Amino acid sequence: MILSTAWTAVLLLSPLVHGAVLPKSDDGNPTIKAKLNHAYKPSPHAYTRALRKWQHRLGTDAHDPAMKGVIANVTSTPTIYDVEWVTSVGFGTPAQWLPMDLDTGSADVWVYSDLMDPKKLANRTYFRPELSTTGTEVANSSWTIQYGDGSYASGKIYTDTISLGGVDIKGAAVEAATTVSPSMLQDNEISGVFGLPYKLTSQTIPQFPTVMQDLNPLLDQKVFTADLRYQANSEYQFGYIDPTKYIGEIQYIPLVAEAGTWWTVEYSLYTFDTMDHWQAVKRQGIVDTGTSLILLDEDIVTRYYNTVEGAVQNSHSGWVYPCHVNLPSLTLGFSDEAKYEIPGKYMKFAEDPDSGEGMCMGSLQAISDGFPYSILGDIFLKAVFAVFDYDKGAVGFAKKSIDL
Repeated sequence: MILSTAWTAVLLLSPLVHGAVLPKSDDGNPTIKAKLNHAYKPSPHAYTRALRKWQHRLGTDAHDPAMKGVIANVTSTPTIYDVEWVTSVGFGTPAQWLPMDLDTGSADVWVYSDLMDPKKLANRTYFRPELSTTGTEVANSSWTIQYGDGSYASGKIYTDTISLGGVDIKGAAVEAATTVSPSMLQDNEISGVFGLPYKLTSQTIPQFPTVMQDLNPLLDQKVFTADLRYQANSEYQFGYIDPTKYIGEIQYIPLVAEAGTWWTVEYSLYTFDTMDHWQAVKRQGIVDTGTSLILLDEDIVTRYYNTVEGAVQNSHSGWVYPCHVNLPSLTLGFSDEAKYEIPGKYMKFAEDPDSGEGMCMGSLQAISDGFPYSILGDIFLKAVFAVFDYDKGAVGFAKKSIDL
């Protein structure tokens, strides 16, 4: 596909009716329309999954003794479970549309396939490489991904066409699963993970470029945006920044050089609406669409919940509080011009009956002691318009209209 002008690949996050014709937006850009994943149910186990995801990838361990029991008890729950939005992506020719989890915290694009045991594919959409007229199996190839909760996937590599928002990425590496751990099979709502890395490399043998490395040369701008929404359809755009999606100016935060493979930025201020001042800090956070929660240092999180009546820290889901209590907002500052408030409404994550009747888990939790980064997950991203810019080497944030 030859692109002579700027284009937008717009992904409304949730499943597309397979085989449907891609509608066009008013300016001719291809648009994929779909709905929120209504099967999504926030779970208290999201905290442990988030910790294990990042501890595994950065080679650290949980140092909080209270968390050891949590980690031991969640091996049956996959890292990619509780995906709030899924995006329809086409694989092969003709395109086989699969619901995918878009993840800025990983690099690979892998899918369930008919190379697996058929009994494990019941009630799931999966890739059938033999039906594609443009696919080629790569001889002596393999890939393996190990997630922090002990779940895993592995398989073979094909080169084939990937259709993203109506744009065809030809000759891309499609990692077709032959083996998936039992825990991951519990989630029938998604058919794989689509990595949106900065400079992470894929886990393939032989080494293949990531799909984003294949896509970026086609873009008028090497950029994509995320407009995640509270309990509503959300949207990604590739190659274009839509000025109607945000309010005011986009403030670009340079990526932290020493964390060069991740979308990592530095924040320097924080406050709650129960505080009467800004607190200065110097912390680094990975912007991750593949993590539901916000994970900050223990001292910040403890200070936050000390302002919440009845809040306690327990051994299985972190900080919990009485569900009838209204949580304070949290504001993070990246500079004097870039301060973004997460409404208190967003700070409630899930009911947690295991912690007692009427108890809820908060969306803000503590990162493990000794872990070098905060994780700015979906709860934060619902409050901002986010720009991931390869050429600038930066993540941009802007304010937007949000549901209060």
